[in-house]
Amino acid sequence: MSEKEQKRPLRVINSGAPIRICDKGGWTDTWFAEYGKILNIGVYPYAEVQIEVCPYDDQEERVVIYAENYGERYVRHLKKTTWDRHPLLEAAIERMGVPDDITIQVTIFCEAPAGASTGISASVTVALVGALDCLTSGRLTPHEVAHVAQSIGNRHPQTAVRDLRPTLFCLRRHQLH
Repeated sequence: MSEKEQKRPLRVINSGAPIRICDKGGWTDTWFAEYGKILNIGVYPYAEVQIEVCPYDDQEERVVIYAENYGERYVRHLKKTTWDRHPLLEAAIERMGVPDDITIQVTIFCEAPAGASTGISASVTVALVGALDCLTSGRLTPHEVAHVAQSIGNRHPQTAVRDLRPTLFCLRRHQLH
């Protein structure tokens, strides 16, 4: 088998979730506010996640993350107990897991700029959890995807993963074989 054939993915998973606007009541739904109501609207552009799935070869790195907006490509070692460059991405991969018989390259992109207060962290987390869910035979519902993403965000209070409802109703996932 040629090197090109060996590098060809077994499948490609694409997932996307919209960013949000109209953050009325923002931050009133956080733990320190105790109670509150918010209103968000999910809009385009989407946070986009693509996972290339390849067979595992003992000599390959199992997880490669490419944060396209930051121009960063790096290996995430699954046995590592601390998070590195992009804690939210790494925590999502840790939480969802990667089957032992594959390697993945995760590419993340969003046309909206980071720090624009449009919930990009929440959208990326939802899209990533949705894509990682496709690696196994079980399927989470959109509400379950949002719950998992929320629990990941709660472990990282410096991120703004709060109300995920605008993203979950528009979660898109599909696989190319």
